[in-house]
Amino acid sequence: MAERTGVPVAPVLAASRLDSPPVSYLVTGRVAGDDLHERFTSVDADARERLARTLGRYLASVHEAFAFDACGRVAPREAAPVDGHALTVAEPLPAGAFCREYLDRALAD
Repeated sequence: MAERTGVPVAPVLAASRLDSPPVSYLVTGRVAGDDLHERFTSVDADARERLARTLGRYLASVHEAFAFDACGRVAPREAAPVDGHALTVAEPLPAGAFCREYLDRALAD
């Protein structure tokens, strides 16, 4: 992501995949600062707006750099990428269903 966008990312120290349960993971360097899951609601309204706008810009940058032909959870591509991308949407969802699932998870967090 750091190579294709201006989104600040922590350095990746290791990456691997577990067989059971099947999950991929990254180990990154620690980034100093507050956990926004805990702090977002306690910062003032101007700071929340700045954070939300920054997140929107970063999200747009990621979507411009990494195009997918379907909505759904992004997963590592099992086979060697034929298009140069190592990621895919393995289980596509209708856009509305994906947005609802994403929103429900975000609100639960």
